[in-house]
Amino acid sequence: MVEMLTPRDVSRITGLSLETLAQWRSKKIHLPYLKTMRHRPIRPNVYLPVVKFGVMSSDWKFVLGATFVGYTAPFLLDLKLWGVKLELWTGVSAAAFAVAFFNWARIAVGGYNKTHDLNLRGNRINYERAVKAVAQARDATIEAAKLRAVAAVGSAVDHNIACDMEQGLTLRY
Repeated sequence: MVEMLTPRDVSRITGLSLETLAQWRSKKIHLPYLKTMRHRPIRPNVYLPVVKFGVMSSDWKFVLGATFVGYTAPFLLDLKLWGVKLELWTGVSAAAFAVAFFNWARIAVGGYNKTHDLNLRGNRINYERAVKAVAQARDATIEAAKLRAVAAVGSAVDHNIACDMEQGLTLRY
């Protein structure tokens, strides 16, 4: 990885104050400057649905709806079986059938956890590729900034040498 100097390091090396360097950075003059971001770990969006009695949290409204219908229909019709109100049996059995159906559907489909696991793997691969690409771009940008700085210094030195030579030739002739 490419080493970079902090403003404090540049201040110590050049003898310039931090305020002067800050002003130069804001005006984008004299020294090249590259703003970097510190590394912040990113946690993938983790969401595992809540499962109770084998039924997903999003499916409980259907279980409760079936139980409600199974209870209210015999209640409104005042049905009885062997002298016992039928809504007690139909409400409980409607809830049991709904829970059994959603358990069967969850197992038959293959489950949300497998899909979630595959999504996490895909997201992880995309994340690692993006981090690698950003690191390459950052390294290339830093190297380009260093080359520009070396070129600027070289150009300034060349200009000073040319001026000195011109002045020397003027004084000689």
